[in-house]
Amino acid sequence: KKSTGMMAKTHPWDKRYCVWENNQFSLYVRQGDTKPQSLIPLRDMRKVLPVRVKPESKHQFRFELQTVEKTYTLCADNRQEMTEWMMLLGAMITLWEPTPEDQLIGGAMSMPDKQGWIKKQGTNFREGWNKRYMAIKEGILCYYASYEDFKQEKPLNTINTLLVTVKVGRGGKREKTHQFQLVTRQRNYEFQAESKQEMMSWVDGIQQSILWSLNQMQSSTSESRNVSNVIPPDQALEAIRKNPGNKA
Repeated sequence: KKSTGMMAKTHPWDKRYCVWENNQFSLYVRQGDTKPQSLIPLRDMRKVLPVRVKPESKHQFRFELQTVEKTYTLCADNRQEMTEWMMLLGAMITLWEPTPEDQLIGGAMSMPDKQGWIKKQGTNFREGWNKRYMAIKEGILCYYASYEDFKQEKPLNTINTLLVTVKVGRGGKREKTHQFQLVTRQRNYEFQAESKQEMMSWVDGIQQSILWSLNQMQSSTSESRNVSNVIPPDQALEAIRKNPGNKA
């Protein structure tokens, strides 16, 4: 299916000719151009969200297209066009099925249980906060300097979640909004999400990863004893929450 139309892109709002075709969203400077200024493959798209604007704003019909690399802010000429683009892109994201090639991106961390951008505190406070791409798969958490590094399988660090606890907040004067910690024997890792919802999504993803590791360990022990016994999810999560290191 091919869809086309004019939209404004990002402040200071430049007009772009937009085309959806062959599972790609292309933005051209002018209609008739043969090379797009931006080309976004479906596999890199994550969410389509409306944007709240002030009633007096000249650009009322805005929405965001979130991708693995960045967020595009777009504005249609009217509500109907905005709705049509949002429905089209949202439906394509929902219905997307990875190809065998897509399933190889990230190597051992391909098709992770959770992935996305997050801020991470440097090893000391002088380093400040750095934007990192993070992925969780089964019992492993990796963070990367960029999404390109994720594709190239070059993590800055790899953490076995069986050996961590997760704690919401930090406490003290340096605490930031939507902050959580990974606590290990070696050190604490400080992370900051963009919203409370996203923070809790990361915390839940890490807890599910810990649960996966616990069940793997339990399964290995049971097999060695010729006994089948897996920790029920509700019992395992309750044990995780009761761990003192996981309390806010």
